[in-house]
Amino acid sequence: MAQPYVVWLGQPSIPVNLEFAAKFELHGVPWTPDLKQGPCVILRRVGDQQQYSKDSWYRLHTSRKEGFQWSAADSAHEAGDFEFTLQIGDRIYPSPSSGGNRVTFVSEGQPSLVWCGPKFLSVGTAFSAKFELHGVPWTPDLKQGPCVILRRVGDQQQYSKDSWYRLHTSRKEGFQWSAADS
Repeated sequence: MAQPYVVWLGQPSIPVNLEFAAKFELHGVPWTPDLKQGPCVILRRVGDQQQYSKDSWYRLHTSRKEGFQWSAADSAHEAGDFEFTLQIGDRIYPSPSSGGNRVTFVSEGQPSLVWCGPKFLSVGTAFSAKFELHGVPWTPDLKQGPCVILRRVGDQQQYSKDSWYRLHTSRKEGFQWSAADS
């Protein structure tokens, strides 16, 4: 039997200390009609085995199937990479897809980039890219200004010398990321 897991259907980037819309898909486990027992989703820092704080979890109750508000008090209070994980009793079930449940919490006032495209992409193919910029303007100049780079999770360097695009005003509504650069 396949291991149960949850899939995060929300934004990949969220400001710290704020309430946010949360929505999950459950696989291999039903939503619970009981608010006192049953599966939970927990928020934890990537690489940590424990939940972020004692209150950073929600019961996966049937009333939350269509989504719910994750309170600011239960949110991350510091910037960094976090993940949502399924917990049933004392057992934690990570997502089978690497990075599928990751979310980056960003500090207010810190420039941030939010990916608005599909959660999963095919290797070596072109794709439609769309981003939201926060705290930094789109640039009218193709030779200077902010860029978006593609890199593997955990790497500090971009994936290849050509895996970047200038965040030019003409790309605000989206653009095609070429197969050669993916």
